[in-house]
Amino acid sequence: MSSHVQSPLGASVAPAAEQDVLSAKSAEFLARVAQDTANATPADIARRVAGLVSEHEGWRRRCLNLNPAESLMSPSSRRLLDSDLATRLGEGLPGDKLYPHGAQTRFCDEIEAIAIQLARRQFGAAYVEWRPVSTTMANAVVFHALL
Repeated sequence: MSSHVQSPLGASVAPAAEQDVLSAKSAEFLARVAQDTANATPADIARRVAGLVSEHEGWRRRCLNLNPAESLMSPSSRRLLDSDLATRLGEGLPGDKLYPHGAQTRFCDEIEAIAIQLARRQFGAAYVEWRPVSTTMANAVVFHALL
């Protein structure tokens, strides 16, 4: 067998170099996927990824997730993540974003303001931090607030 593997994009990958950073199990898995997708078209790959997502969703519906590090979302919240707004950025505070400027953040600003107002009302809080960096940070914020 050759010491190089042809990647799906045509680049030559040297498995020996990967061994310096990858476990043997990971390197073997990556080599198998590279071989399985070597002759796949972009459309084939897109269908495979969509299929994997669908399989994952089905699996998650059939199991009870007890991993505390993973956020569980309601179906309505998950649908919101499918919107264009879910991938937009905004640097700054609601109503006074530094970037992007102007009308680009008007919808996000109002949604953030609603979230802040609901948290203030629900918890009787004068100040609300609505921007958790990750699920771990979100948990830390809640735990700190409760202590």
